[in-house]
Amino acid sequence: VFIDAVRQGRGDRLKDDPSLFTGLVWVGQEAIDKGLADRIGSVQSVARELANNGNQVNYSIRQPRIIDWFTGSAASVIQNLVSSDMRLSLK
Repeated sequence: VFIDAVRQGRGDRLKDDPSLFTGLVWVGQEAIDKGLADRIGSVQSVARELANNGNQVNYSIRQPRIIDWFTGSAASVIQNLVSSDMRLSLK
């Protein structure tokens, strides 16, 4: 099952190497040479690359401002406060 999943996932990128599925672990340049990996990187380098591609989502919470109470957007302030309380209670 595992070998089939790797073959399906990597497709034509896998090299025809008899040692590929012997149970050995291939890392770094050897994994690239055998078609098991595309390149060497880290979690941080992938995160930087994804952030630079515009794939990031802003999860920050907008803090209510006192001016919102006076400019007619008090409902949004209350909604934000309720949402914040709900998030805290779910943890």
